[in-house]
Amino acid sequence: MNSGRSLYEVQKILGHTQLKTTQRYAHLSQATLLEAVDSLSAVSGLALATA
Repeated sequence: MNSGRSLYEVQKILGHTQLKTTQRYAHLSQATLLEAVDSLSAVSGLALATA
């Protein structure tokens, strides 16, 4: 997930039949979450402060 793969892709690779199972074990790093915020703010034109 932290390398940019979708939750659906990870689910299929791991052989999970339930998306909830994949969600339970998918832990995103703080850096990945901040990159997502930066991407969204760049697209939307919003300036979001990060701590």
